Amino acid sequence: MGARNFQIKNGLVVDGDITAASLDVSGNITLAEAKAIYFDSTDTSITTNTENPEDLFISADQDLFLRPDNDVLVQTGSTTYAIFDGGNQRVGIGTTSPEYELDVDGTIRILPTI
Repeated sequence: MGARNFQIKNGLVVDGDITAASLDVSGNITLAEAKAIYFDSTDTSITTNTENPEDLFISADQDLFLRPDNDVLVQTGSTTYAIFDGGNQRVGIGTTSPEYELDVDGTIRILPTI
């Protein structure tokens, strides 16, 4: 039996599970509030916060890897608090252009005192 195509033109509502070998989507996927995407187990997932569905949790049963082609930024709104500069292998806190392996623009605390 050859490949079959399934086309949805005006939306799809599913109450329950869908099992498929793959799913290719051209467009947006919207999950209702406080929903989750699970991978292999409930310990490895992307979920929203039931109290604030705009919060996103990424959970991994073992390790969590971020492998972008370039940088990873930690931002709130338009403010960048930390950057992992993948091209230069540097970490910046309080700066978006770290010049050293660890570059901090601000006050730091080190314990025990050196």
